[in-house]
Amino acid sequence: MVGAEAPAWLTNVCVDDVEETARRAVDAGGTLFDGPLDLPPAGRLAVLADPHAAPAFYEAVFGWQAEAFGPATMWRLPGYLGGEPQQPVPRDVVATMEPAQPGAAPEWAVDFWVADAETTARTAAERGGRVLVAPHNTDIGFRTSVLADPGGATSSISPATGARTVSRIQTSTFIGQPLGRCGAPPLCRRAMSLGLGPGHQL
Repeated sequence: MVGAEAPAWLTNVCVDDVEETARRAVDAGGTLFDGPLDLPPAGRLAVLADPHAAPAFYEAVFGWQAEAFGPATMWRLPGYLGGEPQQPVPRDVVATMEPAQPGAAPEWAVDFWVADAETTARTAAERGGRVLVAPHNTDIGFRTSVLADPGGATSSISPATGARTVSRIQTSTFIGQPLGRCGAPPLCRRAMSLGLGPGHQL
């Protein structure tokens, strides 16, 4: 916790050059909230918010390419290899964008792929966390739940294999791989940070 801010998960996008990426973000219509600044021992950091034209922004700034995934959007980074050899989304997927709930402000969130949503939610509650949204099926075919840790930081969980099989996409594990999520375009605006690191990855 910093000052009066509540604990929260932070989405950090690692880039090769923080200054150059921050410049591209501003040129693409984003807002620079803080930095670039030194953040030892991790490196350098900048805090940004995307504009309303989010899909074009992410392609211009990070080279991510949008692909429809039911009512959601997958962000793919050509050349990136993450996750597992078999999983419900391609291995170059770095984030997903889902339609925001009515009245909810668009934001980045963290989703952990787990073996079983019910078991994970029960374990979280037994260990001092809270189940904010009980396990349920989503419109894009996954079972999910929203949890809070004992400090109040929230994240969602989804099983490693979806409730449905998507053709041409292999199905298997994606354990522990966090995916950034945001509200639906064109009203997509949230803060993110940039960190200096090897390649563009979440």
